[in-house]
Amino acid sequence: MNRWIGVALLAAFSACALAQNTQAPAQSTEIMKPKETGKLFYEVYADAVSQKLTGFSMLQQIRAGYRYGQFDVHALLRNEQFDTKGTNLPFQFAARGTTLGVGVRWWFPGNKAWATASYGRGISGFAQGKNDLRIGGAGYDSWQSDKYFTDVYADLFYVDLAKDSYGTLRFRPGYILSKASNNMLWAYGIAHGWASGKGKNGVENRIETGVGVGYRIGGNLTLNAEYRLGMVYRGAINQRSYTNPMIFIAGFFN
Repeated sequence: MNRWIGVALLAAFSACALAQNTQAPAQSTEIMKPKETGKLFYEVYADAVSQKLTGFSMLQQIRAGYRYGQFDVHALLRNEQFDTKGTNLPFQFAARGTTLGVGVRWWFPGNKAWATASYGRGISGFAQGKNDLRIGGAGYDSWQSDKYFTDVYADLFYVDLAKDSYGTLRFRPGYILSKASNNMLWAYGIAHGWASGKGKNGVENRIETGVGVGYRIGGNLTLNAEYRLGMVYRGAINQRSYTNPMIFIAGFFN
């Protein structure tokens, strides 16, 4: 049970990505935009996800630091909650954990992708007393016209707690149903893939395609509902093919 819990928690987090990172984030260009150089900054990110495959998960993360040039250095506080009870996964558990740490990011030109390293120490729950080193990178970009909106997100991280690497790639081409000021209602298709180095867990090694509808509020908050068809290509899981309806909300404030 402990081994399954550890793998499942890391899989859920890597898929959420950072910025990270439980289901690849619903960020907009505004959400990914870094602070100006030479200034103190703070970032607050939170999401809640309910899906058929992995159950319910929540993430809250706070960063506060200083950016100079393409680098920023920050302290971080991360709280995670997972509940897979009632799903068809081979592991059933509910857990919560909080980590306190520090991190550094280097922003690539254009500020749409970054490399990062962070080190934290668990202070409560399943993370209690555990060292958490993560090294990797992520990127996001979007394209918008009068009627169409498309975005792409990718990340790749090594998580020392699991001695494994995790990556995800998400592509969403969509049609804008309505737009007013900074708010936007859109319908989209989605292709989303996950992979891990060791390939032990099917949750971390799957491909999903589907359709969704989302509402963006002011570039800081997103509400989404999706229906996906999925296939596990590697790792232990009860079903190789599955349906995965989900709803999620994500917000970023700075």
